[in-house]
Amino acid sequence: MKTRKIILLSSIAVLIFIYGIQLILNNKSPIKIYKLKETPNKITITNQNNEITLEKMEDIWYIKNTDFLADEDIIEEFIDSICNIKTLGIVSNSNAESELERYGLNEIKTIKVNAFNSDKTIRSIIIGKDSVSPDHNYIRIDSSQNTLLAAGNLRNIFDKTIDDIKKETDSEDNTTLDK
Repeated sequence: MKTRKIILLSSIAVLIFIYGIQLILNNKSPIKIYKLKETPNKITITNQNNEITLEKMEDIWYIKNTDFLADEDIIEEFIDSICNIKTLGIVSNSNAESELERYGLNEIKTIKVNAFNSDKTIRSIIIGKDSVSPDHNYIRIDSSQNTLLAAGNLRNIFDKTIDDIKKETDSEDNTTLDK
């Protein structure tokens, strides 16, 4: 009887140990944060209506091909959204046209954001439609064919016009470049 108890208790201890290891190894959350080490000094935003290029020169952001300064708060929101993308999981890894259309990632509906540092692309985001919750979007990052569910309304953040981005001040002299 004593030997039988020892074997039984030893077996229970081994099973508890194995269970603990499985809990540790399999407790991987699908939530992932894509962080950038570099900060962009140029951003392009393209949607079906227009393309906006923002460029940083001497610590000041400008809207390229216009004479306007860019609003610092909007630029900070862009940079934060580009450098820290939180995804809740992979929803698809297919390039089939039906899948792209399902998530709003076909050419017509997307917003494409490219971030550069010294003319080198450091991040590329393709933003599709909102998910069931308006605070989440379907996206693709860099050259991956994985469709991800991103936290935060990236579509709302990047769906801007030049008028939305330009710096608003009382004096016209403070909003334009000196020529």
